Amino acid sequence: MNKIESGFIPLPKVEREQPLDNVYFNFNLPQFVDQDRIGVNIGRVDRINNLSGIFALKVEGKTDLDQSSEEHNVVGVNSDGSALASKSKTKNIVPTADIFARGEFNHFEKSNSRSVALGLALNISEITSRIQLSNKNIRESDSWSKEIDKALREKLRKGGTDNLVKLNTFEKWWFPFAYGIMPGTIFAINGTFPMVYYSVIYSLDKFFDILKHRDYPETRISLFPSVAPQLDRAAALQVLTRTQKLVSDLQPDKK
Repeated sequence: MNKIESGFIPLPKVEREQPLDNVYFNFNLPQFVDQDRIGVNIGRVDRINNLSGIFALKVEGKTDLDQSSEEHNVVGVNSDGSALASKSKTKNIVPTADIFARGEFNHFEKSNSRSVALGLALNISEITSRIQLSNKNIRESDSWSKEIDKALREKLRKGGTDNLVKLNTFEKWWFPFAYGIMPGTIFAINGTFPMVYYSVIYSLDKFFDILKHRDYPETRISLFPSVAPQLDRAAALQVLTRTQKLVSDLQPDKK
């Protein structure tokens, strides 16, 4: 089975047809790159989005972003006023992709937790520079596929994990109150009631999750309460984004 049959679609076809309603791709790669040999696995992207609560994703290639650089450290001044540089250097490393837009939305009427819209910028200039510094052919699709895949997976992992784990202002107040302060206060009055209280609240929380999931597929089923960090989904996201490629070279396997 070749990579196209296994779910990787040539980049020009993806950018032309935009097969997912909530995902937009425009890598804006240089013309000298054979983009027909770069494949995107739309199914895996969609699976990661659903897992991490990314309800909208936009990935664009940018050519006007900063590049990594290094400068010699200045240790003094010469008699003529010019700077005296040392042998040591300061490196300024720029990522190959970054999150340039982020919007959080509470969709509790249709789901059980927050959703997020992400905008990712691929730093085309930085990717070009890294390929050149690694002594690889800048025209080879394989070089571009590896850099883009790594960048995309890293940023989806970060954006998704932040959405699943970090609490917003409302959740920071409600979670300790509903699952900490209130049961603790009741415990001071009746030591047996907190476990009953927690069990009832948690069971109702999961029950409504299941009901909502039937009507709204975007609902995220989790072992943790709705307003708590969803660590189970965050752990699954870590595994998927570290083990499954999203962008791959479509060249025939070399024997």
